[in-house]
Amino acid sequence: IVEDEISSSNPIKYLRFEAQADDIIGLRMTRTSNTLDAFLAITDADLNELVTVDDALGSQNAVIDDFRVPATGIYYVIATRSGRENGTTTGRFRLEYQALGNAFDGVPAEAQRIAYGTTVTGRIDDITPQALFAFYGTEGDAITISLNRGDGDLDPVVSILSGDLIELTRDDDSGGGQNSRIARYVVPRSGLYYIRAARYDGVDGNRNTQGSFVLVLARTPS
Repeated sequence: IVEDEISSSNPIKYLRFEAQADDIIGLRMTRTSNTLDAFLAITDADLNELVTVDDALGSQNAVIDDFRVPATGIYYVIATRSGRENGTTTGRFRLEYQALGNAFDGVPAEAQRIAYGTTVTGRIDDITPQALFAFYGTEGDAITISLNRGDGDLDPVVSILSGDLIELTRDDDSGGGQNSRIARYVVPRSGLYYIRAARYDGVDGNRNTQGSFVLVLARTPS
């Protein structure tokens, strides 16, 4: 917690912090006196702005919720006012910084971490009937997941699971040729999700299929 003042002669404050990749950060800048219209930003070590926010919930305070750190390193918080150097409001403020853990805390050891734009390969067979992949989804993002057979007779099935490993949606044959595809799934809230790569279970005396696969996780342009 930091308490300070934005004035006409000193309208911008810089605060430095270090974080690990995929750490989740929360910031709240609250006016405590005068007319200050709070403005917050997080930058990388070169002061390139990664996220900015002005008014929160119709107030003149500023809140950054659940910011996911993109890479291990040094970052800065910019605490200022609307308009920055050209702004006119002044006053004291209270800045609260919260380290909310890591996006991948509690992920099972067998689950590979992946991100949007990732292509991975693997194999489904009687020894390994499924593979689990963990990713961080951002609320409102539309994502597409393709699970295609590489070789063998694999009939792939792909699912999206919540952070609690509850199945949210699945697909068997939408990718054509027994491949599976979940198209434009909209992430309901920011947080941890899993992709399960599996196979159609053998029924009515048919044996289970097996073979290699190619998995693609992509964010779909709006």
